[in-house]
Amino acid sequence: MVFFDKSNIEDSKFELEPEKKVPLYHQIFMKIKKWIREGDFSEGDQLPSEKKLARKFDVVRSTVRKALEELEKDGLIKKVHGKGSFVRSEFGNAAFILSRSFTEMAQELGFKAHSKVLNVEVSDAQEPITENYDFSSNEKVITIERVRMADELPIAVENARIKYNCCAGLEDEDLSESSIYQLLAEKYHQPLIELEQFLRAVEASTEQADYLGVSEGSPLLSVVTEGYTEEGLIEVTKSYFDTNVFPWKIVNKS
Repeated sequence: MVFFDKSNIEDSKFELEPEKKVPLYHQIFMKIKKWIREGDFSEGDQLPSEKKLARKFDVVRSTVRKALEELEKDGLIKKVHGKGSFVRSEFGNAAFILSRSFTEMAQELGFKAHSKVLNVEVSDAQEPITENYDFSSNEKVITIERVRMADELPIAVENARIKYNCCAGLEDEDLSESSIYQLLAEKYHQPLIELEQFLRAVEASTEQADYLGVSEGSPLLSVVTEGYTEEGLIEVTKSYFDTNVFPWKIVNKS
């Protein structure tokens, strides 16, 4: 991570020209953009805080905030609520592919996949797990809610519901660092042989927006995944992805 006082960021770069007709926020926008393009800040690096930038540029924080908003609109940074602003990746051909698990996709793109666990609960099935499949009333379900992360960037909010009799004890695993699919295959001997996925565009709820660091109502990609073993459906996961972080592609092979 690049720190604010790194030697390749000299104080002379922070000089603005108030007499210019160009607004101060736009001068800041152009300077930070130049630093990113020239490699002073690399993809994934965290930018200095609004407070530090305002002090160095000798402006009020609202001016810096407007510059950062323009950088985000330009696709150069990603603002994460409660964490700060991060330089976005230059994607090239990198993209999330739906035939991969989240962990596999993140690792293939060179990121560390991990999760913030929001809730883990074992309960009796009270409602159909999907529109076409109903657990019996005496069957238990483990519900796992997580925010999926690639390095420090929140990518998706996830709600997984899994047949508990297939993986009793899963609730005690470290689900912040582990892949559920990998645990099912390697520890519980329940490898998935087929995934069915259903996609649609949705607007971010207040809660989803807070977890993903986006504005309420921002477009998200809703992906409902049904996972099947040889014995049938074992899990249904509803994920809501911030598609501004990574592009997506679907690959069909004959």
